[in-house]
Amino acid sequence: MRANEFVTEAVNPDCFNPAFNDTQQFDGLTYRATVDEEYGKPVLTIKVLDDNFQQAGLAKFKASKKGVTSLITSFRPEYQGQGLARNIYAYVRAMGNTIVPSRNQLPPGKAMWDSWKKSGEAQHLMRESASEREIAQVQYMQGECAVLALTIHKMDPQRFPLGFVYEFFDAAPDMYIEPDEFDELDPARQQDIQYNHENWTLTHAYVYDVKTREYIDAEGRHNQLPTIGRSFNSTRHNKFPAELQDLVNVSHYMEWDEAQEKWIVLSGWDALDKAYTHEGKQRAREYAIKYLGIDRPAQDV
Repeated sequence: MRANEFVTEAVNPDCFNPAFNDTQQFDGLTYRATVDEEYGKPVLTIKVLDDNFQQAGLAKFKASKKGVTSLITSFRPEYQGQGLARNIYAYVRAMGNTIVPSRNQLPPGKAMWDSWKKSGEAQHLMRESASEREIAQVQYMQGECAVLALTIHKMDPQRFPLGFVYEFFDAAPDMYIEPDEFDELDPARQQDIQYNHENWTLTHAYVYDVKTREYIDAEGRHNQLPTIGRSFNSTRHNKFPAELQDLVNVSHYMEWDEAQEKWIVLSGWDALDKAYTHEGKQRAREYAIKYLGIDRPAQDV
């Protein structure tokens, strides 16, 4: 199947039935599919188990009108880069589901979808090799976009004002509200979401170069605002110019709590600090200088 064949919208309803249970073997590991309920909605959960039935990886998918979308994919360090994500996606497709890319992809998901587009073959979820820039680029495109944007902004705040794209959510930061879903909400709830940043989540951060009149993100310089594949609508908006606190307000991060066996949602600085470390800022600065044409600050020369 080629990537451009993913136009047929399909969700196998059985995969989101609370009683659903399926197990398959791939490359010596066990892949177990079950359905959990999160924030009142069914979520297809794929657990990857090793020979001792210890969890090697985990992926969760939600259903939408366009297909199924990955909410999170996580693997133990020793299993990263071993093709588990490719097997999970193939498994979900084989169960009769169309997979559509998340609008807030983390680096592994972004890399897989980039590979689909470049190769044209759906079974090639991730290229075996990539250049230094390509590896860093998928890291910054949405997954750590705020780190790169903040780093460039602080190199010259007057020249590089901040901006970002954000979307509304109702129950959880990774459960975006589609425009038709928003229209069905009670008017009071609509107004609460519209004017309360606690119901907004970051989709993509960027800076604007006042000198060259270009927008800048990890992919390069753009004459038009980088909207990451979707137009603005009633639940998707742009904030420009933005202050640091504006970006902090829409930052969220989900991490798996092994002890409680559930996802913990971090917000604000707690979320941003997960990537906005000293090392992270240094890497982002070098990327900006080397690949995006950002001048090295005078004090560094």
